[in-house]
Amino acid sequence: MGKTTLRAVSFPQRITGTPRVLRSDVAESKKRKKDGREVSDDTEIHSWTEGIPLSPRWWAPAFVTLLLLGLVWLMVYYISSGTYPIPNISWWNMVIGLGIMMVGFLMTLKWR
Repeated sequence: MGKTTLRAVSFPQRITGTPRVLRSDVAESKKRKKDGREVSDDTEIHSWTEGIPLSPRWWAPAFVTLLLLGLVWLMVYYISSGTYPIPNISWWNMVIGLGIMMVGFLMTLKWR
């Protein structure tokens, strides 16, 4: 191999005051090869996702809305001490709020 050249670089803003040593000849990483040809990372990712359709544009806003609606439902239930959002069903308000959030969470699993 060739001769390695080291040079000291000091920065006035450093607290330690010790100079930093930089190497001028750092080895470059090798590209991956597949069947004798170079393969970029981009093609590896697209190869397994080609047949999967993308979600519609309304999908992400819908599940975010459901997650937030369920959270607000539970917050109103706790702040009102069980009086609101629907009176006289007591803890079923929690089931409704958690159910709305669960539907939103399940929608996130199908989001592409």
